[in-house]
Amino acid sequence: VGCVPDLPYAGEDPRTGRWRGYVPLMAADIAKILKVEWECVPVTWGTAALALQAGKVDVVLDLGATPQRALVVDFVGPSNRQAFMMITRRGLTGSTWEDFNKPEIRVAVQIGTTNETILNRMAPRATKVGLPPGTDPSLSVSSGRADAFLATFLSGTIAHSKNPGIGDLVLPTPIVSADSSIAMRYETDPRWR
Repeated sequence: VGCVPDLPYAGEDPRTGRWRGYVPLMAADIAKILKVEWECVPVTWGTAALALQAGKVDVVLDLGATPQRALVVDFVGPSNRQAFMMITRRGLTGSTWEDFNKPEIRVAVQIGTTNETILNRMAPRATKVGLPPGTDPSLSVSSGRADAFLATFLSGTIAHSKNPGIGDLVLPTPIVSADSSIAMRYETDPRWR
């Protein structure tokens, strides 16, 4: 199972070495039904599709079905739906996507993620601060490199709870959400799907 170390999705407990989060819980449930052993293999949001193509993992249980990913891997689902929000530096006001859709607003986002797809669609004129997969976008805001970062509602509220001083939580209107799905390699035999 491809596991992105990004709690609450998945994370390795440094004390025990065991994976925790809702992806490992889903993996354990599926493995129990299939009567197989499973293991988490670390991937990033940007490399998950490549890991599937290369045969490093059999499945990624919570991956946004972006158009780019759908060209190279198959999707089943959706498995869940998440809303998107901005975490802004203190003093930056806005309540709509259009408020952030300005070249003078720098928005940090990990390249190759559903978050990037949402930013491109909802605020295409914003200045995108593209980050490599696995980079913490909150650091871009706290360092002043970006004015805001785009996150799922779940990730954003957790990041904010860990560092309330980072800025403000904004759920821009209209509310935008996207499905996450189960991703796997394209197979000629549909039984695994």
